[in-house]
Amino acid sequence: PNVMKKIIRLMLLLSTITGEAQIKCKTRVIYSSLELNTVNYEDMKVKIVRRAFWSDSIVVKTDKKKIILPSEKVWGMQDDDCTIYRNYDSEFYKLEKADSMVIYTQTHSGYKGVRITNYFSRNLNSPIYNLSWKQIKREYSDNPCFLSEIDKDIKWYQDYDVMDKKTDMFKIIEIYKGCLKK
Repeated sequence: PNVMKKIIRLMLLLSTITGEAQIKCKTRVIYSSLELNTVNYEDMKVKIVRRAFWSDSIVVKTDKKKIILPSEKVWGMQDDDCTIYRNYDSEFYKLEKADSMVIYTQTHSGYKGVRITNYFSRNLNSPIYNLSWKQIKREYSDNPCFLSEIDKDIKWYQDYDVMDKKTDMFKIIEIYKGCLKK
């Protein structure tokens, strides 16, 4: 019984420590990619950020009011779970990894179930493309090393969003970084 009490106390202590160590985020509007690493929250308490149904605008709901922003003024948003979404071409894309290239996803649900589509961009402010061989070839035609290494390292049956299990990094980003060093 004494050992059990000690184990329970230790578990409670650990859960308290890890609970306090978690990053707490607030929903916010991000006006520029330069704001991604800041914790600069506006005075307004943002509840919801979404696309307007009737136009190419962004609707921001706060505790006190609803604000309509032009889409071109909003780079993206962050939700309470610290997930960042980029606003591009009238849609929000979930930011998965920002490195030497950027990987995004969108989740679509329909009568056939949930489908996740992968996207990429060269940097945080460049156009977003479908993560497909055709788009990669078009966007990186100026980097033959990258195209050649993808062809060698990613098998025909693998998607381009395959992760390296050792590094927990997108394989395509590792390949790109390797070619930057050459």
